[in-house]
Amino acid sequence: MIHNTECENTKPTEAMIRIICGAWVSKAIHVVVTLGIPDLLGDGRKSCSELAVATGTQVSFLRRLMWALTIEGVFATEDQQTFELTAIGATLRRDAPESLRDWALLMLGDVHQGAWGELLYGVQTGKSAFSRRHGRDLWAFCRDDPSHAAMFDKAMAGFTQTYIANVLATFSFSGMRRIIDVGGGDGSFIIGILKANALAHGVVFELPHVAKAAAYRIAAAGLTDRCVSIVGDALVEAPFGGDAYILSRVLHDWDDEHSRRLLENCRNVLSGRARLVVIERIVPATSDEIAAMRGEILSDIALTDLNMMVMTSGRERTLAEYQRLFEQAGLRLVRVVPTRTAISVIELERAG
Repeated sequence: MIHNTECENTKPTEAMIRIICGAWVSKAIHVVVTLGIPDLLGDGRKSCSELAVATGTQVSFLRRLMWALTIEGVFATEDQQTFELTAIGATLRRDAPESLRDWALLMLGDVHQGAWGELLYGVQTGKSAFSRRHGRDLWAFCRDDPSHAAMFDKAMAGFTQTYIANVLATFSFSGMRRIIDVGGGDGSFIIGILKANALAHGVVFELPHVAKAAAYRIAAAGLTDRCVSIVGDALVEAPFGGDAYILSRVLHDWDDEHSRRLLENCRNVLSGRARLVVIERIVPATSDEIAAMRGEILSDIALTDLNMMVMTSGRERTLAEYQRLFEQAGLRLVRVVPTRTAISVIELERAG
């Protein structure tokens, strides 16, 4: 039986009220990030009056908002007049090492929240909640709305920073000389790999608007001599010439048919001892696997799966479900390397 032990000493009604009110906390976070308050507090504490002037807000209302998020651990105060960031709140700064600012703006913004408003429709029909609200799927929406596409790409890049170090601490890319990140976003992941592996060269393979952002990021990292960004569609083909290919949090965006196509396109360009490295969450399939996971990791997997149901045609999968896809695509599982987060690294080779 799966059971949240954190609620054992709380009355059921109190626990449920807390869960329901979580939506209010998210809305409050979206407002302070939109106003730029975490950035304003980046150099130290400020009075609510100073923050109100800087953000063009009503001071007494802003104080109440700040106080509520102080109780949630986002800010700290001694007198409810002057506020500063906590370590948690600092993750919402634009310049934080693992900034979640853009992630918060994307996930809590009108486009994504509008899709979540169609969750009931999705559950009842098995159809896309996002398409119901916006008239097209997420990828078409991004294609048609460059500003949202830019926000989406920045949010994904920010989230990538939260797990790069854990992947590199548990999985070695040493010996892999040309690493191709298929659907590699703005290049954040491959940049992290190249910084840790001085002899490696990298390629980001992405759609045109994303490839352009990757090129800028690669240049900013001073890696243009070892990394390039090239344009392509992974649903059509993958580039030749790599001794390692990466699909990082790509498969969970797609249904089985599209995921199999992505895997087959990568399999088609594997030669010799080349490897395909898939980075995804793996849903626990047994009671023992569930018992071995920390509660926050289980929550991450379950809620991300729900988000995939709302936003895309994809899903998080069990290892057995992934293995079926791998076998159908002509790939053989070499090993699974868990990290301390919900993310696991799956290493594959061509099956003949």
